[in-house]
Amino acid sequence: MASLRTITVTTLVVIFSFLGVSLAKTLECKKTGACSCQMSDNSGAIDLSRVSNSGFPAIDARYKDVKSKDASSYSFNPCWPFEEVGCHGVAICQRVPDRRAAVYFTLGTHETAQFLHNGTHVILKYEGKSGTGHAIRTSWITLICNEENDDTLFIPIGEDPYVKPMHYYFALKSPCACPGKCSDSERDEKKESHDEKIETKEGDDEKKEGEEEKIEKKEGDDEKKEGEEEKIEKKEGEVDKNEKKEGEEEKIENKEGDDKNEQQGGEGEKNEIKEGEGNKKDGE
Repeated sequence: MASLRTITVTTLVVIFSFLGVSLAKTLECKKTGACSCQMSDNSGAIDLSRVSNSGFPAIDARYKDVKSKDASSYSFNPCWPFEEVGCHGVAICQRVPDRRAAVYFTLGTHETAQFLHNGTHVILKYEGKSGTGHAIRTSWITLICNEENDDTLFIPIGEDPYVKPMHYYFALKSPCACPGKCSDSERDEKKESHDEKIETKEGDDEKKEGEEEKIEKKEGDDEKKEGEEEKIEKKEGEVDKNEKKEGEEEKIENKEGDDKNEQQGGEGEKNEIKEGEGNKKDGE
C-alpha cells in the first residue's frame, strides 16, 4: 500500500510538473553533459552518473524492464547508451508485450537530452525515432530530489494516449536529483572541507594531547617536588631526633658528672672530719 501511495503521489507530481514546464522562466539548469546540468541559482549541479551504469558498448540499463500501468515495461540508463533487443545505443527503451513476440521502441537517445525547469523540478527530456515511419517519440523524466534516504527509484507513468505525437512520462526519485548532492566537483569540495575539518580536529587533538602531556609532566614534577620535600622534612625530623638524643645524652652526662662531684665532695668532707679527729687525738 505504501509503495502504491508513493507511485500515486509521484504520478500527480509528474503530471503537474509538465503543466508548468512552459511557465517557468526564472530557473534554469544549464546542460553540462548527457546526464548533468548546473542550476542557474547557484544551488549546485545535478549529476546522474552515480545512478547510471557505465561502459561502452552494449551495457545493460541501470533500470531494466520496469513495469508500468500501461502494460509496457521500460528500461532507462541516464548517462551511457545501452542495448536491448530492438533498442540500440539508447537512453530509454519501451517494451510492449505481444502474444507472438515483444515489440521494442526507442524513446530517446543521450544526444537529444535537454534539461528544463518548471519552477519546482528539473525535467529531463529525450527524443527518439523508431517504429513504422520512424515516428518521433518524446520522453519526459521528472527529477525528484530524495532527501529521505540514499535510494533511487525509477517510476514509469507510461504513454499519454491523448497526446500525438507520442509522449511518455516518468519520474526518477533520487538523492542525485538534488542540486549539489552527487556532482564530482562539489563532492570533492565537500571532501576537502571534510578533510580540513579532520586535519583541524587532529591538530586540536594533538594540541590537547601536548597540553595534557605538559599537565602530566607538571603533575609529575609537583609529585617529585613533594617527594623531595618529604625527604627533606624526614631528614630534618631525623636531625631533630638526633639533636634531641644528643641533648638527652648531654643531660645524662651532666647528671653523672654532678653525681660524681657530689660523691667526691662527700668523701672529701669525710676525710676532713677524719683528719680533724686524728689531730684532736694527737693533742690529747
